[in-house]
Amino acid sequence: MMILGLLTDRENLDNKQARARIAEKTALFLKQFQSRFNTLLCRELTGFDLTDPEQLRQARATVFKTLCPGYIEGALQILTRTVDN
Repeated sequence: MMILGLLTDRENLDNKQARARIAEKTALFLKQFQSRFNTLLCRELTGFDLTDPEQLRQARATVFKTLCPGYIEGALQILTRTVDN
């Protein structure tokens, strides 16, 4: 979401239309990510409760290396399409 804001015309942030466009692109990104991966929640994406230190340790040793790169790649693909539109 921060990237969508950074890629927006910074001089027009006070402009309601510019803010609305950022909100629109953010909503589109989230909708597409959820459609592709069935959730927006890390706990559901990884199967680990990352607020629990032991589960975080386990996730770092496993899914951070196996699953998360795919989520990041997918997010970048969606982001590219979102920004280009």
